[in-house]
Amino acid sequence: MPQMTGIDLLRMIKERQPDTQVIVITGNADLDYAVEALRLNADDYMVKPFKLPQLSHAVQRALEHRIILKQNVEYRLHLEEKVEEQARQIERLFLEGLAVLAAAIEARDQCTGEHLDRVTSYALSTGSQMELDEQRMWSLWLGSLFHDVGKLAVPDQILNKPGPLTDEEYAVMKLHPELGAKIIDKVSYLRPAAVGILHHQERWDGSGYPTGLRGEDISIEGRILAVCDAFDAMQSDRPYRKALPLEHALGEIERCAGTQFDPHVVEAFFAARDNGFAAAFPADSQAALLTALSGDGA
Repeated sequence: MPQMTGIDLLRMIKERQPDTQVIVITGNADLDYAVEALRLNADDYMVKPFKLPQLSHAVQRALEHRIILKQNVEYRLHLEEKVEEQARQIERLFLEGLAVLAAAIEARDQCTGEHLDRVTSYALSTGSQMELDEQRMWSLWLGSLFHDVGKLAVPDQILNKPGPLTDEEYAVMKLHPELGAKIIDKVSYLRPAAVGILHHQERWDGSGYPTGLRGEDISIEGRILAVCDAFDAMQSDRPYRKALPLEHALGEIERCAGTQFDPHVVEAFFAARDNGFAAAFPADSQAALLTALSGDGA
Protein backbone atom coordinates (compact mmCIF):
# COMPACT_ATOMS: atom_id res chain seq x y z
CA MET A 1 0.00 0.00 0.00
CA PRO A 2 1.78 3.13 -1.21
CA GLN A 3 0.06 5.71 1.08
CA MET A 4 -0.28 3.84 4.42
CA THR A 5 1.12 0.85 6.25
CA GLY A 6 -0.82 -2.14 7.42
CA ILE A 7 -0.62 -0.75 10.94
CA ASP A 8 -2.12 2.54 9.71
CA LEU A 9 -4.99 0.62 8.09
CA LEU A 10 -5.51 -1.45 11.25
CA ARG A 11 -5.62 1.71 13.37
CA MET A 12 -8.17 3.32 11.01
CA ILE A 13 -10.38 0.22 11.02
CA LYS A 14 -10.39 0.02 14.82
CA GLU A 15 -11.16 3.73 15.13
CA ARG A 16 -14.13 3.51 12.78
CA GLN A 17 -15.46 0.05 13.63
CA PRO A 18 -13.71 -1.22 16.77
CA ASP A 19 -15.60 -4.54 16.76
CA THR A 20 -14.21 -5.58 13.35
CA GLN A 21 -12.04 -8.71 13.47
CA VAL A 22 -8.66 -8.17 11.74
CA ILE A 23 -5.90 -10.62 10.79
CA VAL A 24 -2.62 -8.94 9.85
CA ILE A 25 -0.61 -10.64 7.13
CA THR A 26 2.70 -8.93 6.45
CA GLY A 27 6.14 -9.37 5.00
CA ASN A 28 7.55 -7.29 7.88
CA ALA A 29 8.95 -9.61 10.53
CA ASP A 30 9.96 -6.78 12.86
CA LEU A 31 9.00 -7.52 16.50
CA ASP A 32 7.93 -3.95 17.22
CA TYR A 33 5.57 -4.11 14.23
CA ALA A 34 3.99 -7.28 15.60
CA VAL A 35 3.63 -5.82 19.10
CA GLU A 36 1.93 -2.69 17.71
CA ALA A 37 -0.51 -4.83 15.70
CA LEU A 38 -1.49 -6.81 18.80
CA ARG A 39 -1.70 -3.62 20.87
CA LEU A 40 -4.30 -2.38 18.37
CA ASN A 41 -6.31 -5.56 18.99
CA ALA A 42 -5.52 -7.49 15.85
CA ASP A 43 -6.88 -11.03 16.17
CA ASP A 44 -3.80 -12.61 14.66
CA TYR A 45 -0.45 -11.71 13.11
CA MET A 46 1.06 -13.79 10.28
CA VAL A 47 4.36 -13.27 8.50
CA LYS A 48 4.73 -14.16 4.83
CA PRO A 49 5.19 -16.76 3.56
CA PHE A 50 2.43 -18.60 5.38
CA LYS A 51 0.61 -21.86 4.84
CA LEU A 52 -3.10 -22.07 4.08
CA PRO A 53 -3.89 -24.23 7.17
CA GLN A 54 -2.33 -21.47 9.32
CA LEU A 55 -4.62 -18.86 7.76
CA SER A 56 -7.65 -21.16 8.10
CA HIS A 57 -6.87 -21.66 11.78
CA ALA A 58 -6.44 -17.88 12.29
CA VAL A 59 -9.80 -17.18 10.62
CA GLN A 60 -11.48 -19.82 12.80
CA ARG A 61 -10.09 -18.20 15.97
CA ALA A 62 -11.23 -14.76 14.77
CA LEU A 63 -14.76 -16.07 14.13
CA GLU A 64 -14.87 -17.66 17.58
CA HIS A 65 -13.71 -14.38 19.07
CA ARG A 66 -16.44 -12.59 17.14
CA ILE A 67 -19.11 -14.95 18.54
CA ILE A 68 -17.86 -14.43 22.10
CA LEU A 69 -17.90 -10.65 21.70
CA LYS A 70 -21.45 -10.78 20.30
CA GLN A 71 -22.60 -12.96 23.20
CA ASN A 72 -21.04 -10.53 25.68
CA VAL A 73 -22.86 -7.61 24.07
CA GLU A 74 -26.17 -9.47 24.24
CA TYR A 75 -25.51 -10.44 27.86
CA ARG A 76 -24.77 -6.83 28.84
CA LEU A 77 -27.88 -5.65 27.00
CA HIS A 78 -30.14 -8.14 28.79
CA LEU A 79 -28.43 -7.40 32.09
CA GLU A 80 -29.05 -3.67 31.64
CA GLU A 81 -32.69 -4.36 30.78
CA LYS A 82 -33.04 -6.51 33.90
CA VAL A 83 -31.44 -3.83 36.08
CA GLU A 84 -33.75 -1.18 34.58
CA GLU A 85 -36.80 -3.34 35.24
CA GLN A 86 -35.71 -3.89 38.84
CA ALA A 87 -35.19 -0.14 39.22
CA ARG A 88 -38.71 0.48 37.90
CA GLN A 89 -40.12 -2.05 40.36
CA ILE A 90 -38.27 -0.40 43.25
CA GLU A 91 -39.56 3.01 42.14
CA ARG A 92 -43.14 1.73 41.97
CA LEU A 93 -42.87 0.20 45.44
CA PHE A 94 -41.38 3.44 46.75
CA LEU A 95 -44.17 5.55 45.27
CA GLU A 96 -46.85 3.17 46.48
CA GLY A 97 -45.32 3.31 49.96
CA LEU A 98 -45.50 7.10 49.90
CA ALA A 99 -49.14 6.97 48.84
CA VAL A 100 -49.96 4.59 51.71
CA LEU A 101 -48.16 6.81 54.21
CA ALA A 102 -49.98 9.90 52.94
CA ALA A 103 -53.33 8.11 53.21
CA ALA A 104 -52.54 7.14 56.81
CA ILE A 105 -51.88 10.79 57.64
CA GLU A 106 -55.11 11.88 55.99
CA ALA A 107 -57.11 9.26 57.91
CA ARG A 108 -56.64 11.25 61.14
CA ASP A 109 -58.71 14.10 59.73
CA GLN A 110 -62.27 12.83 59.67
CA CYS A 111 -63.60 15.52 57.32
CA THR A 112 -61.08 15.64 54.48
CA GLY A 113 -61.59 12.35 52.68
CA GLU A 114 -59.56 12.20 49.44
CA HIS A 115 -58.33 15.73 50.13
CA LEU A 116 -54.74 14.75 49.32
CA ASP A 117 -55.72 13.15 46.01
CA ARG A 118 -57.60 16.24 44.90
CA VAL A 119 -54.98 18.74 46.04
CA THR A 120 -52.28 16.67 44.33
CA SER A 121 -54.25 16.60 41.09
CA TYR A 122 -54.93 20.35 41.20
CA ALA A 123 -51.33 21.19 42.13
CA LEU A 124 -49.62 19.04 39.52
CA SER A 125 -51.98 20.24 36.82
CA THR A 126 -51.30 23.86 37.81
CA GLY A 127 -47.55 23.21 37.92
CA SER A 128 -47.72 21.58 34.50
CA GLN A 129 -49.61 24.61 33.20
CA MET A 130 -46.78 26.81 34.53
CA GLU A 131 -44.23 24.52 32.81
CA LEU A 132 -42.30 23.71 35.96
CA ASP A 133 -39.23 21.57 35.41
CA GLU A 134 -38.92 17.95 36.53
CA GLN A 135 -37.28 18.78 39.86
CA ARG A 136 -40.00 21.30 40.77
CA MET A 137 -42.76 18.89 39.72
CA TRP A 138 -41.26 16.16 41.90
CA SER A 139 -41.00 18.58 44.83
CA LEU A 140 -44.57 19.75 44.22
CA TRP A 141 -45.88 16.19 44.09
CA LEU A 142 -44.24 15.23 47.38
CA GLY A 143 -45.34 18.51 48.95
CA SER A 144 -48.92 17.87 47.84
CA LEU A 145 -48.95 14.42 49.41
CA PHE A 146 -47.44 15.56 52.71
CA HIS A 147 -48.51 19.20 53.11
CA ASP A 148 -50.59 18.26 56.17
CA VAL A 149 -48.11 15.85 57.77
CA GLY A 150 -47.58 18.34 60.61
CA LYS A 151 -51.17 17.73 61.71
CA LEU A 152 -49.92 14.47 63.21
CA ALA A 153 -48.77 16.64 66.11
CA VAL A 154 -52.14 18.43 66.44
CA PRO A 155 -54.45 16.92 69.10
CA ASP A 156 -57.60 15.23 67.78
CA GLN A 157 -59.85 17.50 69.84
CA ILE A 158 -58.48 20.47 67.89
CA LEU A 159 -58.17 18.78 64.50
CA ASN A 160 -61.76 17.53 64.51
CA LYS A 161 -63.42 20.13 66.72
CA PRO A 162 -67.05 20.65 65.63
CA GLY A 163 -66.91 24.43 65.75
CA PRO A 164 -64.61 27.46 65.49
CA LEU A 165 -61.21 27.20 67.16
CA THR A 166 -60.25 29.43 70.06
CA ASP A 167 -57.22 31.69 69.67
CA GLU A 168 -55.15 29.22 71.65
CA GLU A 169 -56.33 26.27 69.56
CA TYR A 170 -55.72 28.18 66.34
CA ALA A 171 -52.19 28.96 67.50
CA VAL A 172 -51.58 25.22 67.89
CA MET A 173 -53.04 24.54 64.43
CA LYS A 174 -50.78 27.19 62.91
CA LEU A 175 -47.73 25.20 64.00
CA HIS A 176 -48.41 22.39 61.54
CA PRO A 177 -46.38 23.75 58.57
CA GLU A 178 -43.20 24.05 60.67
CA LEU A 179 -43.82 20.73 62.40
CA GLY A 180 -44.45 19.07 59.06
CA ALA A 181 -41.25 20.44 57.53
CA LYS A 182 -39.26 19.17 60.53
CA ILE A 183 -40.80 15.71 60.26
CA ILE A 184 -40.08 15.48 56.53
CA ASP A 185 -36.53 16.79 56.90
CA LYS A 186 -35.63 13.64 58.83
CA VAL A 187 -36.29 11.48 55.77
CA SER A 188 -33.74 12.19 53.03
CA TYR A 189 -35.87 11.15 50.03
CA LEU A 190 -38.80 13.27 51.25
CA ARG A 191 -36.82 16.48 51.82
CA PRO A 192 -37.87 18.03 48.48
CA ALA A 193 -41.38 18.22 49.98
CA ALA A 194 -40.25 20.40 52.90
CA VAL A 195 -40.40 23.77 51.14
CA GLY A 196 -43.99 23.31 49.94
CA ILE A 197 -45.07 22.05 53.36
CA LEU A 198 -43.46 25.00 55.14
CA HIS A 199 -44.89 27.64 52.76
CA HIS A 200 -48.39 26.38 51.90
CA GLN A 201 -50.03 28.67 54.48
CA GLU A 202 -48.02 31.78 53.51
CA ARG A 203 -49.85 34.54 51.65
CA TRP A 204 -48.83 36.65 48.67
CA ASP A 205 -49.36 39.88 50.66
CA GLY A 206 -47.29 38.67 53.64
CA SER A 207 -50.20 38.06 56.02
CA GLY A 208 -49.78 34.28 56.19
CA TYR A 209 -47.86 31.98 58.50
CA PRO A 210 -45.52 30.66 59.84
CA THR A 211 -43.04 33.43 58.91
CA GLY A 212 -45.09 36.02 56.99
CA LEU A 213 -43.20 35.64 53.72
CA ARG A 214 -44.34 37.86 50.85
CA GLY A 215 -44.55 37.53 47.05
CA GLU A 216 -41.89 35.47 45.35
CA ASP A 217 -40.05 34.96 48.62
CA ILE A 218 -42.61 32.17 48.99
CA SER A 219 -41.55 29.07 47.05
CA ILE A 220 -43.49 28.29 43.90
CA GLU A 221 -44.49 24.98 45.48
CA GLY A 222 -45.94 26.84 48.46
CA ARG A 223 -47.77 29.35 46.26
CA ILE A 224 -49.37 26.59 44.18
CA LEU A 225 -50.34 24.54 47.21
CA ALA A 226 -51.87 27.63 48.86
CA VAL A 227 -54.36 28.00 46.00
CA CYS A 228 -55.12 24.30 45.58
CA ASP A 229 -55.42 23.58 49.31
CA ALA A 230 -57.70 26.57 49.87
CA PHE A 231 -59.93 25.65 46.90
CA ASP A 232 -60.38 22.07 48.08
CA ALA A 233 -60.95 23.20 51.67
CA MET A 234 -63.83 25.40 50.51
CA GLN A 235 -65.22 22.47 48.51
CA SER A 236 -65.14 20.10 51.49
CA ASP A 237 -67.35 19.67 54.54
CA ARG A 238 -65.59 20.81 57.70
CA PRO A 239 -66.58 20.35 61.37
CA TYR A 240 -67.59 24.02 61.55
CA ARG A 241 -69.36 24.37 58.14
CA LYS A 242 -70.68 22.59 55.09
CA ALA A 243 -68.91 22.62 51.72
CA LEU A 244 -69.29 25.88 49.81
CA PRO A 245 -70.82 25.96 46.29
CA LEU A 246 -68.36 25.57 43.45
CA GLU A 247 -68.98 29.03 42.02
CA HIS A 248 -68.46 30.59 45.44
CA ALA A 249 -65.13 28.77 45.88
CA LEU A 250 -63.93 29.78 42.41
CA GLY A 251 -65.02 33.35 43.06
CA GLU A 252 -63.02 33.45 46.29
CA ILE A 253 -59.89 32.19 44.55
CA GLU A 254 -60.28 34.86 41.86
CA ARG A 255 -61.09 37.60 44.40
CA CYS A 256 -58.01 36.81 46.51
CA ALA A 257 -55.57 36.86 43.57
CA GLY A 258 -52.95 39.47 44.42
CA THR A 259 -53.67 39.39 48.17
CA GLN A 260 -53.80 35.86 49.52
CA PHE A 261 -52.67 34.17 46.31
CA ASP A 262 -50.05 34.69 43.61
CA PRO A 263 -52.07 36.03 40.64
CA HIS A 264 -49.96 34.07 38.14
CA VAL A 265 -50.68 30.85 40.02
CA VAL A 266 -54.39 31.69 40.08
CA GLU A 267 -54.32 32.23 36.33
CA ALA A 268 -52.58 28.88 35.81
CA PHE A 269 -55.04 27.19 38.21
CA PHE A 270 -58.03 28.36 36.17
CA ALA A 271 -56.33 27.32 32.94
CA ALA A 272 -55.64 23.88 34.44
CA ARG A 273 -59.27 23.62 35.51
CA ASP A 274 -60.39 24.47 31.97
CA ASN A 275 -58.26 21.52 30.83
CA GLY A 276 -59.89 19.19 33.35
CA PHE A 277 -56.87 19.29 35.69
CA ALA A 278 -54.94 17.05 33.31
CA ALA A 279 -51.24 17.22 34.18
CA ALA A 280 -48.49 16.66 31.63
CA PHE A 281 -45.56 15.44 33.68
CA PRO A 282 -42.09 16.31 32.38
CA ALA A 283 -40.49 13.71 34.65
CA ASP A 284 -39.07 10.39 33.40
CA SER A 285 -41.10 8.78 36.19
CA GLN A 286 -44.39 9.94 34.64
CA ALA A 287 -45.83 6.44 34.41
CA ALA A 288 -44.90 5.60 37.98
CA LEU A 289 -46.36 8.87 39.22
CA LEU A 290 -49.61 8.26 37.40
CA THR A 291 -49.74 4.68 38.68
CA ALA A 292 -49.26 5.81 42.26
CA LEU A 293 -51.79 8.61 41.93
CA SER A 294 -54.42 6.42 40.31
CA GLY A 295 -53.98 3.70 42.89
CA ASP A 296 -53.69 1.01 40.21
CA GLY A 297 -50.72 -1.09 41.39
CA ALA A 298 -47.74 -2.12 39.43
